[in-house]
Order: sequence, then C-alpha cells, then structure tokens
Amino acid sequence: DLLVLKLKNERKTALTKWTLGAHGYFGNSEGERNRENAGAEVSYRHDLEGRYYYAAEARYYYDGMADLDYQATALLSLGYDLVKSDDTLLAVEAGPAYITEKKGGEQKDFVAARLAVAVDHLINERVLLWERVEYLPALNDTDFYLALAEVGVESSLADWLRFRTAAQLRYDSAPAEDKETADLFMTASLVAVY
Repeated sequence: DLLVLKLKNERKTALTKWTLGAHGYFGNSEGERNRENAGAEVSYRHDLEGRYYYAAEARYYYDGMADLDYQATALLSLGYDLVKSDDTLLAVEAGPAYITEKKGGEQKDFVAARLAVAVDHLINERVLLWERVEYLPALNDTDFYLALAEVGVESSLADWLRFRTAAQLRYDSAPAEDKETADLFMTASLVAVY
C-alpha cells in the first residue's frame, strides 16, 4: 500500500515566480511500514537583467524511516539561465544554505554551500522532461553533505490531467545510526491541474 499526496501552487509575473508546495508519502509492504516522509517548501525567484536571477527558498522535511524528526533548510542563490528558450530551460544556481535538523535524537545545525542544476525540456506540446540535481556540502565538515536528485517525465492527457513518472534520490553522507545513506523512490501518478 502506498499513499502519495502532493500539492503545488505557482504564481508568475513577468519577473517573479512564487512556488508553494507540500508532499507526503506513506506506505506499507507485507504489513511493515516502508515509507513515511513529508515536507513543505516555499520559494521565490526574481529575474534580473539578462539571464541572471536570484532565488530564496525555505524547506521542511520529515522522514520517519530515516529517524529524521525534522530538517529545515533556508537557501539564498544566485542563478543563471544557460539556455532559455520556448522549449528548454537549463539553469545553474549557487549560494549559501543554513540547515538545522534533528536526526537519530541529536540536534545540529550548520552552514552549507549549495550548487544546483535544473533542466526543463518540452519534447513536444504534450510531453515535459525535467531534472533537478542539488549538492549541499557542510562548510565546517567536508565529510558531511546532502545530495538531492530528481528526474521525471510528464505527459498531458487532457487540459486538466497529466501522467507523471519520476525517480527521486536523497543521499545523506551522515545518516542516523543503522540507517541507509541513500533513499531512491520511484512513482507513477496522475496529476490534476487547475
């Protein structure tokens, strides 16, 4: 059994974009819990002259299977659109991040660097391919870092209905005791658009 709930709202103007989102994944396999995580995020992007932009983001993440009570992240980035056309967007971002978390019963916080790459490619008017990769190494301990990646395809079935498949990888170089460093999760879902 798997219950997936994902909500996302975007507002765009000529120069700005606001995104607000929340998700939850809860599942059982053969009577045992095998998925229990949830999160929320809010982000803001403001385009500058040319292809430059700046972005700010706040995230909250919980993962019961990884013994992560919470992980809150604040990000500030300067970005550049390497490719910006009607059907393709390739952007890179860099900036500082502040992360506070309670994992395995221990609370810690640290400053990290953030490097990110985002790709959106419209294969045709009905099919979108996207990819996101993010690397967050702690500045005070180079052995600790987070790596997040997502790749997916979304196909339009109707004006209001889409079919989406995605693979997400979350890698924590210092997980809670007796927990895995990597979590790979793949989904196939129907998406209602309003």
